[in-house]
Amino acid sequence: MKKRNYSRLTLFTLCVSLAPAAMAQVSRTPWLMHQGAEGVITGLNLESPTGDPAKLVQMFERASIPADGAGWGPVPNAESIGFGGDYASQIDEAGGTCLKALDYTYFQTIVTVTAGTTVDEFKILFTGMDDASRITVFNANHPDGLVVDGSYVTKVQSTGATTDLRDLMAAGPNRVVITQVDWCPVGNKLQSAEVELNGTTIAASPDPEPAMAGGTLVSLQSVNYPDRYVRHRSLGGYLEPVGSDLDRKDSSFRRVAGLADSNQVSFEAANFPGWFLVAEGEKVMLRERPAGNPDFDRNATFVIRDGLSGNVGISLESLAQRGKYLRHFQLGLFIHAPDGSDLFKSDATFLQVEPNCGTQCAP
Repeated sequence: MKKRNYSRLTLFTLCVSLAPAAMAQVSRTPWLMHQGAEGVITGLNLESPTGDPAKLVQMFERASIPADGAGWGPVPNAESIGFGGDYASQIDEAGGTCLKALDYTYFQTIVTVTAGTTVDEFKILFTGMDDASRITVFNANHPDGLVVDGSYVTKVQSTGATTDLRDLMAAGPNRVVITQVDWCPVGNKLQSAEVELNGTTIAASPDPEPAMAGGTLVSLQSVNYPDRYVRHRSLGGYLEPVGSDLDRKDSSFRRVAGLADSNQVSFEAANFPGWFLVAEGEKVMLRERPAGNPDFDRNATFVIRDGLSGNVGISLESLAQRGKYLRHFQLGLFIHAPDGSDLFKSDATFLQVEPNCGTQCAP
């Protein structure tokens, strides 16, 4: 994870501010949380970080941000977090005492900025946070995550805010992760973290769950071309912008249990039930599922992996061609093996978003 010295951020908010006309061009997902793999770390001998930025940084050195994907779940309040309370610390129960133990909890939201949007200011408002938090941003420019001096914020009972974090943002999806740390009983909480745009709170968009029977409607947005989506056209698979009603339907899919493995996924066209994205050699096509054809089912089944382009989004590994991934290339969709380049990693990373067809998804 990179750490860069921008101008010092004061306290606690992560707010996104753009020109007022651009506010509709920014959206975000509901907050999710992850308990992390560390558990309560005991047997430490820490010094109070009060008034000492270097010691505050040290409080986070043992944290390991979980990758996007498995292990992330709902928070008590999807809009504002609502985690913990004045007596929620687990340090005593784990046998630790004040400044002798650390307990990390992670929260994330994906903030999507439409290409061409000018980011003028970016902040998050914290209310009721104990003991401290750090903000990390992952995106196409910073796939390993970026932290700045002002990303570190300390205990607050009322409301505080960071200074401007706009330099961390990029067009497309931005994975914003809060690492919250408890080092002293008895409180452990993060009551509220509000994402703001020019002083106006950016409300979380609903989860993409307008489900049809047997699946969930989604669209697959490119990470490195955020104005383009996976779509079918003339039975081929493409990555293209969305304009017309037909574009919106053709770029919406029903994510269902994998045809060859119910633990994986397949993608059925929202407007052509029974037709699936399937690999034919290296090319991805839209084909009607034949009865009793296990080869078709395997070629239409994908394994969801953490996004190859850093910790943003997902990548889709072919079940039939293990080690090869769905990627866009010259506007078409292919199954290719990684070549180690950053370009491939970006081309093979997508964000699952609400279906472009909205409420008009029926064939």
